[in-house]
Amino acid sequence: MNTPLDLAAALEETLATIAADAATLGLGLRLEPEMLSAQRFIGDERRVRRIALGLLEEALRRRPDYEIVLEAQSKDNDFVLSVRAPGAHGG
Repeated sequence: MNTPLDLAAALEETLATIAADAATLGLGLRLEPEMLSAQRFIGDERRVRRIALGLLEEALRRRPDYEIVLEAQSKDNDFVLSVRAPGAHGG
């Protein structure tokens, strides 16, 4: 359902859901850029969380060396999510 979406809050809460798993593996988690908190979007929060969680879980499976970075880039009224996991191994 498309409603006003606080993207930064949704992504931060999604990171929190896997924080324990990441900590067990000795990995840091980070949201980039942090400036998203000032922007508002229209979207389906559950769907955004589900997509972000899928990206993060895949990064965990690939066992990166030290951190997982969830990136959100915005342009106009849209955004793109991606994950960086330096040193990730195939899995």
